[in-house]
Amino acid sequence: PPEGELIGPVFPVRSGRSVSIAQEEEFAVLEQGQEDNQFTDGLRRNQTDGQYTNNASQEAYAPVTMQNDNSIVPWESWVYVDVDGGLVFDFTKEMGGMSGYDCAPIPPLPPTMLKSTIRMAEYAPAIAFQRAVSNVADHFRKPQELPLAPFYYDVADFRGGPQRTRVDVAFAVPLKNLMVVTNNQRPQVILERATALADSSYLVVYRQAKRIEIDADTAGTEHANVIDAIRQDVPPGLYHLTLTVKDVISGRVGLLKREINIEAYGQDGLQLSDLMLVQSISDTVRDIRFRRGNLEVMPNPKRHYVAPQSLAFYCEVYNLKKNAFGQTNYKITTAVKAVDERATFRPLGPTEQPEVALSYEQVGNQLWERLPLEVDLTNVQSGINRLIVVIEDLVSGERVAKEVSFEYIH
Repeated sequence: PPEGELIGPVFPVRSGRSVSIAQEEEFAVLEQGQEDNQFTDGLRRNQTDGQYTNNASQEAYAPVTMQNDNSIVPWESWVYVDVDGGLVFDFTKEMGGMSGYDCAPIPPLPPTMLKSTIRMAEYAPAIAFQRAVSNVADHFRKPQELPLAPFYYDVADFRGGPQRTRVDVAFAVPLKNLMVVTNNQRPQVILERATALADSSYLVVYRQAKRIEIDADTAGTEHANVIDAIRQDVPPGLYHLTLTVKDVISGRVGLLKREINIEAYGQDGLQLSDLMLVQSISDTVRDIRFRRGNLEVMPNPKRHYVAPQSLAFYCEVYNLKKNAFGQTNYKITTAVKAVDERATFRPLGPTEQPEVALSYEQVGNQLWERLPLEVDLTNVQSGINRLIVVIEDLVSGERVAKEVSFEYIH
């Protein structure tokens, strides 16, 4: 390792030439006192040739981190951070290069240097290896984690900070599958949830982990769910998403892995965020987790709507243009179309007639707008449906569309 980057005791290896007076300071030898130097207690400086030698063997040894000394035997240092609390093994190639690499040997010390011998043995690579082998179990079986099922999720992205996109990962777990505890006479569930977003090459990983306590409505219906949302700003691109949710009390774990494509939201051209299906939208913010500006938007990760419930959703439109009066003018069209399960998703064609369609114009004065919207599902077929939203900028003439699927249950 470069000078100054290895902190801690440095094991000595065989050297064939002297150590200079300048290097003597660098490696903290006898002038700093025996207590300050881990491995040079039994080494003496030969005043004639400038080497550190052992009086019994007359062999020279130098710290393994010594720089620009071609006479030191070939060596390598390997760091194992997960072995026995973290270990450094030094390997040397002895016998003039005729043999392979092996653990660096302990320098020969006279019997009178008992303290130095003990310290050498503590950090000797071969002994440290045997000690690690004895400390680590030969067989280890990780306890099987019980699944937290069913487990629902949804992912939506919106414009974030500069050159960033905000990713919202929402999840829902049926309350009946969680263990409820009472804290200060308030029923709660305790969850540990974590997300990891790894880029396509796995070189960069954005992580979030938190332990949360959520109030549980035990007087609610049998179909009550515990809902949470995790937000993170990341550069746009393709990511591998891992979501883990653990019920701390029962130990049950829910795990999701999937690939997601996170869209870029720039400053040019009309753009529309993902469509987030929600349970409710309120002008009063009671839970900061679901705050959207001045609104509270409770996500619906299950994407289920039961008649006569209407469909509520939230989206954002960016880069609207202003007219000569400094106002924006745009048209919103929403449509719901039953999904033919025999066909794949496709844009709504001109010959297809949706079960529900509604268009209206909006006037504003902001270049981007939050759109909390709702669709009446009275005429919608039971089963899987598509919600299509089209935004048309009546000033610039630009047009964008997004869609999302949901299940309607009569």
